[in-house]
Amino acid sequence: MASVFVGNLSERVTGALLDELFSHVGRVTRVHVPVDPLSGVPLGYGFVDLQTDEMAEYAIKVLTGVSLYSQKLVLRRANAPEGLSPSFSSSPVLRLRPATQTSEGALRAWKDGVVRALGLLGEVTGKVELEEAGSPVILVTHRTTAGHQEAARRLSRQFFAGVETLCDAV
Repeated sequence: MASVFVGNLSERVTGALLDELFSHVGRVTRVHVPVDPLSGVPLGYGFVDLQTDEMAEYAIKVLTGVSLYSQKLVLRRANAPEGLSPSFSSSPVLRLRPATQTSEGALRAWKDGVVRALGLLGEVTGKVELEEAGSPVILVTHRTTAGHQEAARRLSRQFFAGVETLCDAV
């Protein structure tokens, strides 16, 4: 199985729509479109798991730049440590983001600190770095639920480079 990150999604894009779109280029095994837990509004990105690496690469090649609701899709493989095939839809996803807006340099240092800390808190099976409203966001999955819970507990409200970290499950 191979997981594809799909970004720049309109709030109107549903998991069913992504399933239909991706089924034209490969065999879809799962689709996950995270939503804000308070508002229920989609967060503007999702993950599509395809049956093989070849299907994932083909989907990226064919669907990158396709417009849905006047927004061009941004696709890429969901990153994972070498040798692992990430699946963001079959594991809990942790979303890490800075609590406040600050300088670009401080945000880069925050992101570097979070990534280093993640390496110490259980085996990471998938990681994607993106931006929401100009701020970095890190999405991560762990091999075990215990690793996921430990990372959430230890990273939430922690400061890296003077920037507080917010952490929630999606």
